[in-house]
Amino acid sequence: RLEEGEGGGRVVYATKGGGEDVCEVDVIILCSGYHYQFPFIDNESQLPLNAIPYERRVSPLYKQLFHAHHPNLSFLGLPHSTLPFALCEFQSEAVAAHLLGLTELPSEEERVKDAENDATSGGWSGSGNVRDTHFLGGFQWEYSRDIAKLSGVYNDEVENFISTNKAIYEHSGSYRKHLFPGDDAYRQTRYVRIDRHQSFEFTDYNLKSKISGEPKQNSSGF
Repeated sequence: RLEEGEGGGRVVYATKGGGEDVCEVDVIILCSGYHYQFPFIDNESQLPLNAIPYERRVSPLYKQLFHAHHPNLSFLGLPHSTLPFALCEFQSEAVAAHLLGLTELPSEEERVKDAENDATSGGWSGSGNVRDTHFLGGFQWEYSRDIAKLSGVYNDEVENFISTNKAIYEHSGSYRKHLFPGDDAYRQTRYVRIDRHQSFEFTDYNLKSKISGEPKQNSSGF
């Protein structure tokens, strides 16, 4: 854990046991987030689209994906705090199904109403904070099911895929919490999916086994 920054490029980290680790650094980059921007969509586009800086919200969007008025225009990957590749795959399926005429979206009135509710309620969390509109976190599983059903691909196999993602996501999150402050060996943890059981096996590269080169094998099921 970062303890303090000192003059001359010295950075002090707190370590397990109350010790300190001092590093010499050249540059400190503050990763303070980003704004949604679409410079290719302007007033000349005559397309209603709001992406106000610091609100972290794009509107009006149906299912945080389709433009509510012009659903042939889609915005993939806006939700954050997710498994992005899996989520974007479901979104891509929904967009493709719509463009190919394989599925039918609700009426424009319904899409706009849904978009307005989403943008004012704080999204799936229902926090009421507009900045949470695209936050999913633990809500991403229901969102994924919703989008999969919208595209017509939802079935038992897809449910197993989503539930296994959830099991690994939650295990990884809880597993790494006890490691801080200190070593980030959790990044070397490897998971083997067992979708048919909505479970997994994982290899725990703890500090001792990493040194010996003999990772400890563990299995866990949910």
